[in-house]
Amino acid sequence: MFRFGAHPMALLTATLAALKRQGELDFEDIELLNRMVDAMICEVALLLPGAENPKKLRARGQKIIGSLLGSFRTA
Repeated sequence: MFRFGAHPMALLTATLAALKRQGELDFEDIELLNRMVDAMICEVALLLPGAENPKKLRARGQKIIGSLLGSFRTA
């Protein structure tokens, strides 16, 4: 079981694993998906301080990550 305070990616891992268990996510390697999504989140976060329009960049990043995850939805 995950302890949410013990690892920064624990909440994301638990969420993706729950979606897979419930049949809502069709992706075999949840740990790899978790690491890839986490890397995308971190990259957007690194870009924000230098962005001309941080709100727009954040929204675009969320859209990309949402589209990626949406591509693995079963429903």
